[in-house]
Amino acid sequence: MVSRLVVVDTSLVVKWFVAEPDSPAAAALLAYWRADGVRLAAPDLLGREFSSALFRKVKYQGMTLSSVLAALGEFENAEFDLYDAAPFSRRALELAVSASHNEVYDFYFFALAESLDCECWAADRPFQESAARLPGPNRVRLLREFPAPE
Repeated sequence: MVSRLVVVDTSLVVKWFVAEPDSPAAAALLAYWRADGVRLAAPDLLGREFSSALFRKVKYQGMTLSSVLAALGEFENAEFDLYDAAPFSRRALELAVSASHNEVYDFYFFALAESLDCECWAADRPFQESAARLPGPNRVRLLREFPAPE
């Protein structure tokens, strides 16, 4: 059996390890994927972006260092198919410029999804809106597109 593959953006992954308003929907999506045998893929910069998100939680949202370190420990034990980001640098830059996006990092995830011919799931609406400006299929799906648990 060939398992399905999806690229997951950091904006979604954070919700699996840190309580946020839409974390229950993110957990439901993850449970759905696990039940369906879906593999989670990301460029190897996922860990750096995840750590940066945790840093912002401490600096701007008052989370404690111990709580974010616990979240980081859980993240480090999670299973992701990580891909070297370096081969996607040129494509990510081209996409970010073409989409008039504010950051290039998001488009590493898009470029990986493009390369793997799969969807990229995120919780970052500006990323999805920028990706929608590109020609061709919009590979970026938002967490809010998945039904929230009752």
